Amino acid sequence: MLDTTNRYGTDVHEHEILLSSAGQQVMMAWEREYMEKCVDALGITPTSDVLEIGFGLAYSATHIQSYSPKSHTIIECDPVSLVELEVWAKTRPNVVIVAGTWQTVLASLGSKWHDFLDATLNWHVNVGGRVTGYLAREIDLSRDGCHVAMTPFEVQVPLNCTYFPYKTALVPLVTLVERKPSITTYALRHDDMKEHAAEHKVVTSHPKLVQLRRRLDLQRSMERAADTSSPPCRPITQMPREDFIRHLKAAANAAKKQVDVAKSDDDIPLEGHRKRSDDRVIG
Repeated sequence: MLDTTNRYGTDVHEHEILLSSAGQQVMMAWEREYMEKCVDALGITPTSDVLEIGFGLAYSATHIQSYSPKSHTIIECDPVSLVELEVWAKTRPNVVIVAGTWQTVLASLGSKWHDFLDATLNWHVNVGGRVTGYLAREIDLSRDGCHVAMTPFEVQVPLNCTYFPYKTALVPLVTLVERKPSITTYALRHDDMKEHAAEHKVVTSHPKLVQLRRRLDLQRSMERAADTSSPPCRPITQMPREDFIRHLKAAANAAKKQVDVAKSDDDIPLEGHRKRSDDRVIG
């Protein structure tokens, strides 16, 4: 069975790095200043209760501790990161560790930011509470009862980083100013979208839909807790550019042949079914 946990190490510049079990870059040292800036935006005081998702390289966690919050809860699902977290938390009595994944409460929408705000603002944040996090590109985080601010932050990304192609990151800050439960849905008609919207996001506050979403979240969480099995993660192997292009062309040719076969099959009438010009397939 293949290892499915993260691993800590150093990159070609001898800087610390967090890798997935498949060898993908998860977190790098260049993110420290950016994560600290996100923490600063929260305005943490000694009376604050802080919830943090993911421990990683401890950049945000350590900076949060510099503000001495009343409580600091960290949710972490990776076994290797949990070991590091437990060692780190031994000298920090206000830290509470929750082993598990918060993604079990998420629906499959276009952006996990919307899912995250649905879950936190409705059921985990008091009025006056603030939410921030990693954001590479600007998306519409607006919703009733909230004030949203976006602050650009210049980042120095090294050439060996494979997951962040930008020179600027964003520091989002969502503040709950009034309790107005709402959930994110998606517009089926273009007319329902906001003008110049980059995605089909629609925020609705219908109480029955909010209640239904909460029930689905709880059901999904219980189902995930009952299913402890997880498929093995296949490691990523590096391939020379020439071989990669050759494999890519072969895959494209194979896909084209399948399309040609499908087109020829369209001419064969199906028993008991007559093709009409208005047939639709929704997938």
